[in-house]
Amino acid sequence: MSCYTYNVSEISATGVLEINNMLSHAEGFQNEVKHNLYDKFIVNTYGGAAPGFYGTVIEGTTEGFDASRATVPQLNYRHTTLSEALQAEWIDILVTP
Repeated sequence: MSCYTYNVSEISATGVLEINNMLSHAEGFQNEVKHNLYDKFIVNTYGGAAPGFYGTVIEGTTEGFDASRATVPQLNYRHTTLSEALQAEWIDILVTP
């Protein structure tokens, strides 16, 4: 029964493959936002060891970066396809009674 449930969850794009796919897309999106936006600002923290404990000041931006024209990248997400799910789960499908 567990193999059947596992297979159905993968085929319906709600299983482990989809979770890993979402995490991969989210990590790529986070890296893109960091590269395109966060890395462009110069931030200085004053006070305690914890960031923002006493105060955080944005000192400026890197050369050539115009914050007024900056855009946030879009997350272009693609769900796991049926063929990808079947390719990953074909052995479980064979052993499911």
